[in-house]
Amino acid sequence: MARNANQSNNYDYTVVQEKLFTPEGVETDIWLNRRTDLEGNAGHLGYCTDQYGLFQNADVIDATETALSARGLNPTERNTYVSDNGARMRHVMDFANHQVKMPQVGY
Repeated sequence: MARNANQSNNYDYTVVQEKLFTPEGVETDIWLNRRTDLEGNAGHLGYCTDQYGLFQNADVIDATETALSARGLNPTERNTYVSDNGARMRHVMDFANHQVKMPQVGY
């Protein structure tokens, strides 16, 4: 059976990590990754330990495009795909006006 793709182009949301506690109030070593723009279970993205860090989608895209631009690489087209309710993000850039000279190998 095919999976529901549930994709969007909205990548500009904030994700936070929150410490989880047992029903008795005892602190665990598990953290919840949660979107702040969605309420209840809709915002839950997953669980992790304190050894896992977060990057915000917008920060990753900005850093990537800034680094490429500093080297004269400016994309002609950009598409961002967010899936799994925001747990996964893919940013695709096309460089139609940039040609790479491939080195000759062999003889």
